[in-house]
Amino acid sequence: MNLIDMRTRPDEDFKWILHCRDHFTKYSWAYALPSKEPRYVAESLLQLFFQFGSCKILQSDNGKKFTARIIKDLKIKWPELVILNGRPRHPQSQGLIERGNSTLCDILGKCMHDRDTSHWGSWLLPVIYSMNTSIAQGIKYTPFEVVLGQRPRLNMTLWQSISDQGIEDDDDIPPSIRKQLEDAPDTDVPEMEGMIGIGE
Repeated sequence: MNLIDMRTRPDEDFKWILHCRDHFTKYSWAYALPSKEPRYVAESLLQLFFQFGSCKILQSDNGKKFTARIIKDLKIKWPELVILNGRPRHPQSQGLIERGNSTLCDILGKCMHDRDTSHWGSWLLPVIYSMNTSIAQGIKYTPFEVVLGQRPRLNMTLWQSISDQGIEDDDDIPPSIRKQLEDAPDTDVPEMEGMIGIGE
C-alpha cells in the first residue's frame, strides 16, 4: 500500500489516494481520503479485507509509526498479518506500488484533462477498473481475470443500448440483443487452479 499526495489538486474534501496493489495478481484498489490519518487508511483497509480477505503481507513505505497505529487494530482481527515497512521515498524497495502509482496518476491525469475536470475522486474507480482490466505483463492476463476467474465484461455499447431503450425486465429484451448476449463467450479464461487469491 502507498499514499499518493493530492494536496496540490484537492477534490473538495479529498486530498490523498490510498493505493493498494496485490503483488502476485497486480490487482489494484484505490480509495480517496480526506487526510492520511491512520484511521482513514485503516477504514479503507477494513473494507478491502472484508471483501477479499486479508493479505498475508502488508507492505508500506509510510513509516513504522504510521503503520504501527493502523496495524494495531488490524492485527486484532487478522493476527497472522505480517507488516513490512520499506524505506520512505525509496522506489527500489516499493517497485510494484510505485509503478502502479505512476500508472494510476498518468491515467487519472489524462482522464481529468480529457473531461476538463478537477474532480479526480469521481474518476478514481473507472481508472482502477481500467488498470485491472489491462494485461499485466508479468502474468500475461488481466488482474481482473486472475482474481475473479473470468474476463471483464467490456461490451459497454450493448449495455448502453439496453439502458437507452429503457429495458428493465428480461422478458423485454429484443431478440437481436438477446442473441448477442447468448453469443457472448463464456468464461474462456485458461485454468488458473491455485492462482486465484489475494496475496498468494
